[in-house]
Amino acid sequence: MRNSTALHRVRSRAATVLKLTAAVCDRLPDAYRTAARALIDSRRPDRPGSWRDLPALSAALATAARLAARDVDDCRRLVERYRQEWAELAAAAPDLAAVDLVLAELTLAGTERARLFKEPTA
Repeated sequence: MRNSTALHRVRSRAATVLKLTAAVCDRLPDAYRTAARALIDSRRPDRPGSWRDLPALSAALATAARLAARDVDDCRRLVERYRQEWAELAAAAPDLAAVDLVLAELTLAGTERARLFKEPTA
């Protein structure tokens, strides 16, 4: 995957998308912000750059997509803007994209459940 020419454009935009996603996350309500940042940051590499950013990018776009499904307009715009890059990443690494969507949904659903039942979040 890391040397895939099909992912050249995705790799070149990963840092920009991650910065935009971080800015969007910073404007989220506290519970969503904490959960989204924790998920995305857990996939950030020790030495960012090029192909090393792809797992974090996948997590960021999956999280944004799940927040967009919850009517978060900034996330909807982000997903629409980078739909092609996400599609290219998913075509090259379908398991990564699928797992990240599930993780994002479970993370956000867990956050909502904790808020609903006033349980402390991890």
